[in-house]
Amino acid sequence: MDDTCGSRSQLLPSDDIKINLPKAYHRWITVEPLVVLVFFSSSLSGTILTNLYLYQTCRVTLNFNYTVCAHLDSQGSDSELHHIETLVQPHTTVLLLGKSLLESCVPAVLSFFLGPWSDLYGRRPLLMWSLLGYSVMYFSYLGATFIPSLPPSFLLFASLPLGLSGGSISIFSGMYSYVTDVSTPEKRSLRIGIVDACLYGGMLAGASASSFVFTAAGDMGYLTIFAISGVCCFLGFLYCAFLLPESINRTQAVHPSCCLGHDLFQWHYIIDVLKTSFKARPNHGRVLILLTILALASFISTFDGEGAVAFLFTRNKFGWTIKDYTLLLSTNLVISIFGMLLGTSIFSTWLQVPDAPLVMFGYFCKAVAAVLAALSPVSWYLYAELVLTAVLDCQGRRAIVIGVSGSLVGPLSRSLLTKIVPGDEIGKVFSLLASLEALTPLASSAVYTLLYTATLNIFPGAYLLLSAGIFSFDALMLLCVLIIQHIVVERELGCSADNEIN
Repeated sequence: MDDTCGSRSQLLPSDDIKINLPKAYHRWITVEPLVVLVFFSSSLSGTILTNLYLYQTCRVTLNFNYTVCAHLDSQGSDSELHHIETLVQPHTTVLLLGKSLLESCVPAVLSFFLGPWSDLYGRRPLLMWSLLGYSVMYFSYLGATFIPSLPPSFLLFASLPLGLSGGSISIFSGMYSYVTDVSTPEKRSLRIGIVDACLYGGMLAGASASSFVFTAAGDMGYLTIFAISGVCCFLGFLYCAFLLPESINRTQAVHPSCCLGHDLFQWHYIIDVLKTSFKARPNHGRVLILLTILALASFISTFDGEGAVAFLFTRNKFGWTIKDYTLLLSTNLVISIFGMLLGTSIFSTWLQVPDAPLVMFGYFCKAVAAVLAALSPVSWYLYAELVLTAVLDCQGRRAIVIGVSGSLVGPLSRSLLTKIVPGDEIGKVFSLLASLEALTPLASSAVYTLLYTATLNIFPGAYLLLSAGIFSFDALMLLCVLIIQHIVVERELGCSADNEIN
């Protein structure tokens, strides 16, 4: 690694990224509609799916009568229903842990191959295969609703198609790599921010509609929710297959006779991923990459862990219904969307504030929010904490983590990576990130589930204190990134001054 004064600074080596899309397509046909459809489906069905596991466990596993199980969601202050809920939740958390593992194990392995493979064959096949997995999963849940006596453990089979397709890991890897392909370094933070705002917008629409659609559909509630989710994901598949242009010029990298899936499982892909991610780079680039990846992966690891128990937490502590929970989720998402758009526009584009300090501050505010949520004595504190955290962090942080990332931490962290790694290597680095994002839930889901179950009747918010510790650790790593960047800048200024004197 050459760190001498005469070396050309390569903190932003991706300046030479080639934009492959024609301007018309680049402007009008891109990944944003697809992102809206996928995450609308996920948010629409997420809480309902947890509720389905609760209901089937209550009705089939524990053999409570239909009336009791049907009214669990409206327990309010009913002490008998609350007692039944405490019996049902431990069984449900184990099932949700199994669901998380099924949706994480295979993607953790696939992600090593899919990133480098997409660098050669393009982003569309990666996105299409994942969308097909989502569609099959939701239609599988749809079929399960026709069997009222189905044991809840059989619902886990619906997660297999999603896991085999790469799941959300492939979606994230594909869409961020696509945006990197079609954007300039100067606009990348804003562009990734727009994609994440679309992600939040889809989730907001799904969360807002979820309880109302479920209630309005009556006895057909589960069927209706899963049908809508499945159709939306299949529409996303069709959009990707027939409208979305490819961002990679495959003819330059792939022999015409090759089949697209022909050489997916090649060991050299794993070697390329590790070599690219760990190779020495100018200006301590390797350290910056690894610190950023580690912080973002550990940050994202909290989603699966918290996502499995957050709804259960609000039910157990405050007696919330689906409608109560989705209202809080919608409020969080509104703050996140405005924070995403305003934050990237003001701080990254207008004020040109570097990514690292913004991300570090975001991690710090996440830690504060998690502590506040864990200590909430009454339910309205969760909304007060949203406002307080928004004041602490004008980028729009949430107080209780319910399955969505912080407003700017995700996009700015990925933007930081794209400004260190050349465009033809970004798919490989994102593959390492995706692998860690898939692997960490294997541990975090188990840890969060066991911690929540163990503290269920003592301090159910204990899992949020664990998140606060993780966020604090992430902030410390980004502080190291900031210090390294400052040292590099100071050294280059010193070199410039020496050259002027000479």
